[in-house]
Amino acid sequence: MNEVWVLTVKTSLPGVCESKADLKLSVFTYNSFENAKQALRKKLKELSFASNEMFDGNGGIKELVKYSKNSVEEPYEEDDEEVLSTSVTDSVNEILLKIFSGKDTSLKKIPEYCTDWSIAIEKKKDALLIHGTDDGPYNGYDPFIYTNMASMTEEKNYFLYIDDYFGQEASSELYIDLVKSEIV
Repeated sequence: MNEVWVLTVKTSLPGVCESKADLKLSVFTYNSFENAKQALRKKLKELSFASNEMFDGNGGIKELVKYSKNSVEEPYEEDDEEVLSTSVTDSVNEILLKIFSGKDTSLKKIPEYCTDWSIAIEKKKDALLIHGTDDGPYNGYDPFIYTNMASMTEEKNYFLYIDDYFGQEASSELYIDLVKSEIV
């Protein structure tokens, strides 16, 4: 059996996704994990460091950065760890920037769960998850950012899913999977 790594990129970029017809799919195959990882990081850097509907040209997700600056407030009490704070959103933006730059990082600074009752940030094993919660989706805040690419040192399947719906009229979408397949 031969191992093949399959990289799929499905995205609406550089535009927004008003319907599933706006999503373009690209599929690439590689004969080694290292080659596939390098190609994934190159493609991700190409997308995230371009100025488009999702990214600011400097590796930041526009709507997440804006939400972090304008909507997140510090908790009233210092020991209220479950309340989303600017220090957590700053850490999330820093981690995502490292991922988009092709660098390995850690999720140590991210709590297991925190929320501002519009969005929630969770750490699930080796993955980071940001999603709408409580009254957020009813008020137009229903992002979905999910990735296990903080550290890509281990040979395993990786994913990055971004739907940046933070209250704007239409969101942009990016879905990347790196999966090992066997050819018989």
